[in-house]
Amino acid sequence: MNLDSHRFPTAAEYLENLPNGLDSFPTCQIHWGVFETLNTNFPTIKDESSLPLRLRAILNQQEGPWFPEVAGNVLYLMVRDMHDNDEQFLDWNHKNIERLCGGPILRGLMAVLSTSLVAMGAARRWSSYHRGTEMIASAIEPQGERLVTMAKLNFPAGLFTPLMLQQHRSTFCAALQFARARVPEVMLADRTATAAIYRASWQR
Repeated sequence: MNLDSHRFPTAAEYLENLPNGLDSFPTCQIHWGVFETLNTNFPTIKDESSLPLRLRAILNQQEGPWFPEVAGNVLYLMVRDMHDNDEQFLDWNHKNIERLCGGPILRGLMAVLSTSLVAMGAARRWSSYHRGTEMIASAIEPQGERLVTMAKLNFPAGLFTPLMLQQHRSTFCAALQFARARVPEVMLADRTATAAIYRASWQR
């Protein structure tokens, strides 16, 4: 079954360009916990007539808790196609991460951790929800009135699109903001076919 390219052009194009469809990059996986809010915020997605059966099973939690990263990417790009433009999607993602961080477990954890500790643990938290991709974070260094850290995300070529890399940037910024960072900024400083470099900073 092919995803409706008129209703979901971004997601359909990504799925079509994958080397082996939803079986592409089998060692790259994502944890269901990242998507807990999708069914709540977009309950009609799993009822889409063109939705591949594998994605429907994932949304119905018939698979898991680990499933292909590419499947998660398709679901997020479907959400993108339900917004008018990339900016609206990234704004939704930022607010969605804030809601996730506001859950009882993460809210309690964030309350006792400093911004620096949250930033230093970014690579470890990435590995808690992702397999087959790697995040490496540098030490936090003072630069003028701000604290700065760099993070490198390594992944197979073709796994993430430029928009997805911007989505991760939005996610990192939302996490820093929820950790009470003062004027946090996260930028995608550089990217190649297999890596993305993020620069995160906040006021001391």
